Amino acid sequence: MQRTLRDPEAMLDAQFMPVLDAIREQVPLDVFGMDFDLNDDGHVVSFEATATMLFLLPRTNVPDHLQLPRELDDRVNGAFRRLIRRKIRGQE
Repeated sequence: MQRTLRDPEAMLDAQFMPVLDAIREQVPLDVFGMDFDLNDDGHVVSFEATATMLFLLPRTNVPDHLQLPRELDDRVNGAFRRLIRRKIRGQE
């Protein structure tokens, strides 16, 4: 999981990334999470898409191998904070 989070394009099939981009374009949310896998034919199987992502919370009681790498956690939290600031200012 850590390698996939750090470099998804390298870890996932190149034709898979446009599928994720297409899903993102169809979901009318600024932030959401999606649990997915690829089936034996290489098609995306989505198990869940949720708008209840937990941001800006301490990552306690999460095993190390499931922790978001610190640099990615910082990037996600920074992007989320910038989004909220833009929304407050009415820029989005």
